[in-house]
Amino acid sequence: MNKLVIQCILLCLVFSQSVKAQPDAGWKKFIPAFTGGCYDIYLCQNSDITVCGLASGMGVARLSNVGREIWFYRLNGDALGRGNSLIETDNGDIVVGGKSNDHFTVVRLSSEGNLVWRRDYGSGGCNAVIELKNGSLVFAGYNSDPTIARLIIAEEDGEPAVDRTYEFHSQPRFWSMRESDNAIVLLGSYNQGNVWLSKVNFNGEQQWAHEYQQNFVLYSSYNGLVTTEDDGFTLLVTPDMQQGFHGLIKYDA
Repeated sequence: MNKLVIQCILLCLVFSQSVKAQPDAGWKKFIPAFTGGCYDIYLCQNSDITVCGLASGMGVARLSNVGREIWFYRLNGDALGRGNSLIETDNGDIVVGGKSNDHFTVVRLSSEGNLVWRRDYGSGGCNAVIELKNGSLVFAGYNSDPTIARLIIAEEDGEPAVDRTYEFHSQPRFWSMRESDNAIVLLGSYNQGNVWLSKVNFNGEQQWAHEYQQNFVLYSSYNGLVTTEDDGFTLLVTPDMQQGFHGLIKYDA
């Protein structure tokens, strides 16, 4: 079974990690266009499903809740471009962040899959996209050459209102984020493996930063964070994917 099949199954099937208690699949959908895999999935307001990934360029697909493909969009121009994160906005548009031609690239599509706008914000890549309660769009990732963490807070048309970079030890990047208490909490990494959690206000000013040094070094993955009942944060990380070691880290507010 190739990488594409494995990744699409992970996206499209509800499954149990217990082999003995594995439920039947409601449906299966294979999307051949995603030659390099799918990287994010989002449940739309009408129960449609959108996914993004690497499809000989940044690729986005919309499926019905029974797995029927409604539309597929590919951003041409870079065979290695990919979509890393996507959301549905309050008005039903789809916003996708990723990279194309080694640029920090974000596209906005209509609910029908038509391009509304594309923005390239210089070298680097976008790893996470959210929409704030006030309607602003937030893009997080990194600049390259040199590698440094980057946060953009933009208007609906993608025009940046805030565009800031953040130095934190060596090679910092942002991977995931959430809106929390009139601020943005970002999960990042530095030194190619250590975990970094930062909270910034809507002007991009850093309010605090925490680090978790484990020297995980290579093959690390920073999968997401959630807000807990006590207003703290729990992080999901994969410090060493080769050895299959996974971890949860809990921080207070």
